[in-house]
Amino acid sequence: MRPLRCKDINECLSSPCIHGQCLDLIDSFVCAGDFGYKGQFCEHFNYQLLLGLLSLLPMCVGVLSFLIISKRKKIRVFREDFGIFPFPDASHGQPKPKFTCRC
Repeated sequence: MRPLRCKDINECLSSPCIHGQCLDLIDSFVCAGDFGYKGQFCEHFNYQLLLGLLSLLPMCVGVLSFLIISKRKKIRVFREDFGIFPFPDASHGQPKPKFTCRC
């Protein structure tokens, strides 16, 4: 009598994943979706992810604008005990703040 042998079928041969890569498992498969896609076959686009990323856009523009303006005006940022403040290169004779370490 011959022992029974199971043969695994490669479910990925039929290309079930619409927007992603197929990973063949024993008697099943898993789709690893492209960026933004979800679902068993990577068939649904995650619009909430897109909206979340778009909500960060104003902040990124603000930071980039600050960096560009700071570079043009040659503003440096210094820290003192009372916080962070802009300190222009043309200090009008005022000494630049000194930093000390306190233990």
